[in-house]
Amino acid sequence: MLVNRGTRFGIALAAVLAVGLTLGGCGNSGGSMTCGQFNKASDGRQTSAIKAMLKERGGDTSDEAVSVALGSARMFCLITDSDDPISGIYG
Repeated sequence: MLVNRGTRFGIALAAVLAVGLTLGGCGNSGGSMTCGQFNKASDGRQTSAIKAMLKERGGDTSDEAVSVALGSARMFCLITDSDDPISGIYG
C-alpha cells in the first residue's frame, strides 16, 4: 500500500506526539543512531538502540514504552533524512 508523503507525515507526527506525551519532560540526549543506520539494522538492534535511548533520557523502559518509541522511530525515519538521529522523534 502506498501512502503519500502528507499522510506519512501526519502518521509520524501523531506517533511523535504520543511518545512526547508518554515521555514528557525528557532532555534531548541519546539516540545518536542515524535513521540510515536504524533502517538497515535488524529488529533486535533497533530495539536495543531504542532501549538505550530511553535509558539515556531517563524515560520509561517498559515493553509498552519501547514499543511506542520503536514505532515512532520507524515512522520518523520514513519521512526524514537518513543522517538525522532517531532522537529526532522528540522534536
